[in-house]
Amino acid sequence: MLFRSTSAANLQITIPYGVTTIRYLAVGGGASGTRGRCNYIYGQGGGGGEVLDSSASVTANAIIYVTVGSGGSAISGSCPGTVAGNAGSASKIGTSSSGTEIANARGGSGPSPVSSTNPNGGASGNGNAGGVVTFDSSGNCSLSQCAAGGGGGAGAAGSGINGGIGIASNITGTNTYFGGGGAGRNQSGSGTAGSGGGATSASCNATANTGGGGSDCSSGTTSGAGGSGVVYIRYTVPNSLTWTRITGTGKSSTPASSLWRDISTSNDGTKIIAASYGNGLWLSSNSGKIGRAHV
Repeated sequence: MLFRSTSAANLQITIPYGVTTIRYLAVGGGASGTRGRCNYIYGQGGGGGEVLDSSASVTANAIIYVTVGSGGSAISGSCPGTVAGNAGSASKIGTSSSGTEIANARGGSGPSPVSSTNPNGGASGNGNAGGVVTFDSSGNCSLSQCAAGGGGGAGAAGSGINGGIGIASNITGTNTYFGGGGAGRNQSGSGTAGSGGGATSASCNATANTGGGGSDCSSGTTSGAGGSGVVYIRYTVPNSLTWTRITGTGKSSTPASSLWRDISTSNDGTKIIAASYGNGLWLSSNSGKIGRAHV
């Protein structure tokens, strides 16, 4: 079964009998980009959130607590120059309400205030540096043409004005990148965003629930916000269940491939009612010691 949590509201999952291992993907929130300094330096790209794709041992009836990190908020102001990018916050999985014992995927770092000595992009949550741009030997550049670096990605550092690549995971069944760095910018335009939700100047904001870094926006008076994080938890239930759909419609005749949103057992443990994303509400006809999830 696969659970997804995409908002700051905590998710709690009670581990069912027979399950001893979970696989998880935790992605921290990405950092915002900056607006740069008027008539001098363009805005930098924000760092992507850390990406943790691993497994952990669990025990029956243990409650798993999930907190999803938020992306760094956009920077207001035309081009203040002295304002750093806003960092993303961590996504956490644990067996207590603090949620840190299993995974703590750190948020991306916001770029420092732009200057001729530090126009680099923000670092990723796992420490990959932002892109480094070079000026002439005196530390100067032509008016309105100073470049700013792309953000570091979870999978690699930024490179010049380009954001670093994120990390791919197949936990959903499809190989998907998370934690890409946001693009920097120069007089010719935006750099490339790192695969994994990072933004360019044209897209401005990073993609939600990817942990991508934001960018300098090509228009308007704000920078791009960082993308919020996401948490997935997957485990295999050892006993076989028979299901009947009681509301909704969907492509599947069974919920086996559904992405679960909320699950609860009856008080006597003989039935389960389960809500899935886009596949209706399901009821099991046989006993199911499968645990509960609360959003």
